[in-house]
Amino acid sequence: MSGLDVDIAAGEHVLLRGDSGAGKSALLDLCFGLRAPDRGQVEIDGIDLRTADLPALREQVALLRPGDLFRATIRDNLQVGAPDASLAALRVALSLLDLDDVIASLPLGDETELAPTGAPLSETQARRLVVARALVVQPRLMLVDGALDRLQLPPAKLEALLDHLFAYDAPWTLLVVSDDPAVRARCTRTIDLGPGSASP
Repeated sequence: MSGLDVDIAAGEHVLLRGDSGAGKSALLDLCFGLRAPDRGQVEIDGIDLRTADLPALREQVALLRPGDLFRATIRDNLQVGAPDASLAALRVALSLLDLDDVIASLPLGDETELAPTGAPLSETQARRLVVARALVVQPRLMLVDGALDRLQLPPAKLEALLDHLFAYDAPWTLLVVSDDPAVRARCTRTIDLGPGSASP
């Protein structure tokens, strides 16, 4: 991936579009500090990520990928980036992802321990939990790598979730990779990535 020169303003909802291998996930990795560019630089709030305090950065940036859970309770997974989050915040996030009744039905509720795969939750429910966690954290930048696809939410629930995520006064900027037409339609700007080149 080369030739990418783009500024993203706070509050924008940006879709990354391109074929498999075009560099969409790699760009999100760069923005989260998981890898460094071979040349050029990535800045967030004017800070070059090569010299940034990455733990401090990641208190403000969330990378959402399906299956990104760890062996701990549901509550611990939800609060990993926001240990002081209120019970009310957890409930709102779980309700938006249609997980409140699912978790309430478990014998141990949100104290149920999850495997890294998300079990005993189903694959779809585990995907939803990743999104719920980001809503609890309330980051300034959300890097969404396919995490909004195949959530299998009822239409009204999906609409409510997208209304919340893409609200004009939401506290976050969104950089999104998605194949879901409903998600793509909510983005107000598209960056096209292609093999060896990219353009805003």
